[in-house]
Amino acid sequence: MTQQISLVYGGRSVEHDCSIGMFNHFVSQADQILARYNVAKIIYIDLSGEVTVYNCRPHELPAHDEVVASGVRVVADDLPKMLRIDGVFLFSLLQGQDGEDGRLQAVSEFFDLKSSCGHILTNAVGNDKHLQHQIAVEAAPEIVPIKALLLSTQDSVPTDNDLAPFIGKECVLKPNTGGGSFLTELVGNLARQDVTDFAARARPFCNHFLLQERVQGQDVTCGVLLRNRQPELLPVAVLETASKFFGYEEKWIKDEGYHVNFATVPVEVTERVQRITRQLVHRFDYHTYCRFDFMIGENHEVYFLEVNTGPGLTEASIYPKMLKQAGLSLVDLLAAAIENEEKNTDRRKQFQQSVQSVRVSNHKGGDNIAA
Repeated sequence: MTQQISLVYGGRSVEHDCSIGMFNHFVSQADQILARYNVAKIIYIDLSGEVTVYNCRPHELPAHDEVVASGVRVVADDLPKMLRIDGVFLFSLLQGQDGEDGRLQAVSEFFDLKSSCGHILTNAVGNDKHLQHQIAVEAAPEIVPIKALLLSTQDSVPTDNDLAPFIGKECVLKPNTGGGSFLTELVGNLARQDVTDFAARARPFCNHFLLQERVQGQDVTCGVLLRNRQPELLPVAVLETASKFFGYEEKWIKDEGYHVNFATVPVEVTERVQRITRQLVHRFDYHTYCRFDFMIGENHEVYFLEVNTGPGLTEASIYPKMLKQAGLSLVDLLAAAIENEEKNTDRRKQFQQSVQSVRVSNHKGGDNIAA
């Protein structure tokens, strides 16, 4: 019997359009996907959180417009129950808020859904740039820490002493949470007013933002795919930009914003990045795929930028290019995710059985049980 899958995309994130692009990429690969899987449902979440469900016919993977036009509106609160009744593996194409911040992961785990969502804590940490940097530096001693300051967008005003190491220097300002490099700015000759202005712009979107000293060098990224319980490192790539800065405009606005180059990475850089990536993989407990971004300094120092626990999967995205470079495809990614979730399901069942066997019994005086 052909394996059934469902897809969820869209979402209330600033990366909503990127998620639609990811779904469109899957549609463009429909022949390969449908040769191996039957798609049961397509679930689209619009920017307001309204849910549309499209029940697919056999051997069908509809376009986004068809999903919106012919799908059925479903109360969002009913979605987990519907998915649990279906019992079909759910592959998430959601990005940012709801998709990569632990919320969908919590729903999936609580309702015991079969999905690619992954662990709550992994995604929550992956959504906190300041925290993940601290974890990475502790896990991989070769990483050189980036001088940074975590600031509030709400009411605290940084002191002159706090800002002194950054004033007059080239710095990066970016939200501490969220993805897609949204609002990320490169500022030359930083002044206090730059920090104040950025806090005002970021306030509607996040509670904290990062002020980082600019590191000169090359943006380098290493993707990972978990198969057969073993992490496979994908080819290391350099992200080349005309501006020498990989920010929001380079990712989403400029026609030729960046180029993914696999050919220009020196062997010694590849070896160092892969060695560090292997160390980090064991600290970031991802479901099936992730990507680690680094900056390589002028003397080959390695600076950790961030872990992406749900890399983009549009046709132009970095991760699919890594898959292709490794001779793999979206079908291979789906296969790995389904296999991993089968193993995760078995582990959850064992955990639940163990909990039942060791739970605190209601012995005499049970009302006064103390932990």
